[in-house]
Amino acid sequence: MLTRVLLLLLVASLAILTSEADAAPDTAVLAADATGPAVTDGVHLIAFVPRVGSVRVMDTQAGTSFDADVRGGCAQPPSQPIAAGGGQVLIACGVPMGLSSPEPRLLDVETRALHEPAGARAVLEDAADDAFGNVGIAFEDVGVAGLSYFHAAYHGDYVGLLDWHTGDRIGEGRADQAIDLDRTGLYAPLCNPLRRVATNDETDGPAFYPYAYEAPYGLASRGQLDVRSGSPTLTLQRCGGRRQLVLDTGDPQDAQLRAGVATWTSAYAPHAYLTACGVELVWRGARFVNAAHTREDIVVSRADRSPGPWRIELLDISDLCRRTHAAWTLTASAGHGSVRAQAQAATLSLPSLDGAVATFRPLVAPATPRLAPTREGIIRLRPDGAARALSWRLGTGVWHRSRAHGDAWRIAVGRLSGPRTLTVHVRFRQGGAARFAVRL
Repeated sequence: MLTRVLLLLLVASLAILTSEADAAPDTAVLAADATGPAVTDGVHLIAFVPRVGSVRVMDTQAGTSFDADVRGGCAQPPSQPIAAGGGQVLIACGVPMGLSSPEPRLLDVETRALHEPAGARAVLEDAADDAFGNVGIAFEDVGVAGLSYFHAAYHGDYVGLLDWHTGDRIGEGRADQAIDLDRTGLYAPLCNPLRRVATNDETDGPAFYPYAYEAPYGLASRGQLDVRSGSPTLTLQRCGGRRQLVLDTGDPQDAQLRAGVATWTSAYAPHAYLTACGVELVWRGARFVNAAHTREDIVVSRADRSPGPWRIELLDISDLCRRTHAAWTLTASAGHGSVRAQAQAATLSLPSLDGAVATFRPLVAPATPRLAPTREGIIRLRPDGAARALSWRLGTGVWHRSRAHGDAWRIAVGRLSGPRTLTVHVRFRQGGAARFAVRL
């Protein structure tokens, strides 16, 4: 992973930045003075503006990077890209005369050429003709086949979709469909029982609340004006079941779900969730902050003031599931028998990952293993993570502290009259803790 990042930075002529003293081992600094935050396609493309008039595109999969001069194709070059997807980078090029909203342009990553999406100007012109209802249009996302845009109007906001190859416009779809800008028709069928939630015009807004979908997961956002939930929420859902995990209730923004990773910002802090291992990551915040990701990295952009400068960092998560799983596993032994227990709940400090705090928040709780104790009731506990303290209790009884014997901890539960649950609480040397359960 580090070889890949270093190659990227060398090609981008940024090697000097990666040697900054405050860069953590799993962190690469992409820019220290960008004019705006970075965007990603959620898989392998990263784009940001290092200086006005230029867009830098980095491909973490190929290990390549280039700067595109967009001044010739933009009336007003952007300070930041809007979105990346489908091999395209979406930017806004200023407001043309006679229109009320910025005109979009697409930067083709393969050809490195700037081009106008078919039908985009017609969308802006039709909105401008609505002199009494139109407030403005913001193009928001891009894929292989289409663009999405938000139309704010006095008579009701809505989300529109545009096939940028043909210029065809598509409506807001059904509850059992999710927007998919990489797909012909720009919608994908949702698996059961996942559904988009209708706003029912309660906010005089779009037909549905924002919903990101990548099978088997859905990420549902509910806004500040949702009178039914009472507060903004971000909820992870999975095909085939009705169990849900509320990831955030603190006004989450800019949620993205791709390649098994979800990212968002909340309370001025970047967040990420890895579906493969149920780990949520939270980093230190800033006055202005943005979180995005590729398949193996989190991209965090921070600024202390507006309009910047912005510091953009690449945080390596390629090995994170293995690392946290190893730390959050415990072996319990009695006599000749032993079981492996995964943490029921856990946190872990990650100084090498820009000071991230990892929390174990699985959508489905891990099973509780069973262990047959000996007559003497002696159990040896060996946490995989480096532990500095361990305490335990049976059922709802009192907590007991234990002392380490080498790399293991020996506890005496005595003779049991029936099945009991042993709960073990471990504190780690590098920060964080984990709670385990074993059925005796």
